[in-house]
Amino acid sequence: MPLVLTRIDDRLVHGQVVEGWLRVINANCIVVVNDIVACDEMHHALYSVSVPPDVKIRCLAVKDATKKFLNRRFLDKEKVLMLLSSPADVLDL
Repeated sequence: MPLVLTRIDDRLVHGQVVEGWLRVINANCIVVVNDIVACDEMHHALYSVSVPPDVKIRCLAVKDATKKFLNRRFLDKEKVLMLLSSPADVLDL
């Protein structure tokens, strides 16, 4: 799993990410690492419809993301853009 870009932005998925960063880095998977979003199906649904259909999106709690990254749970063919809302989440990760 190539982690192409890690971005800290409390807006998480928004126009600059979808129209700008995804195209520049050619990512095909977005991993949102945020405890609040991971527990909120409405956020997940909104983010899912905000990205192009060929881009996978996963919303994970910090602890779950840590386990998945350490266990290489993301396929090697995925180019991942990881989004976090705060530096504190990065430190926890």
